Amino acid sequence: MAKTKTNTINNNDLIVRIRITDNTGHTTLEQKIDEAILTVTKEHFAQGKWPYVGARAFQFEATGLDDAVGLLNDTIRLREMLEESEEPIVVLTGPLQGGV
Repeated sequence: MAKTKTNTINNNDLIVRIRITDNTGHTTLEQKIDEAILTVTKEHFAQGKWPYVGARAFQFEATGLDDAVGLLNDTIRLREMLEESEEPIVVLTGPLQGGV
């Protein structure tokens, strides 16, 4: 049987756990999906945090908070990833540090 897509209206109350990491440790938040997407977006553009949904990296296509079309597309993709996840968790990390 084909998998059917869940109606997003029914998922507005989906709780997402967000773990924000930095050099002092981490902070964990639990938010409804719409608030979580807003938090992830703000942390990415304001603090340079990179989101991972479970083990999958999420790459923003928007160039900034003023890129309305890009943000809309990113919001749709992020929502779909969270709704399809068995355990909706986002880890926000700082930029990766590379060696020489």
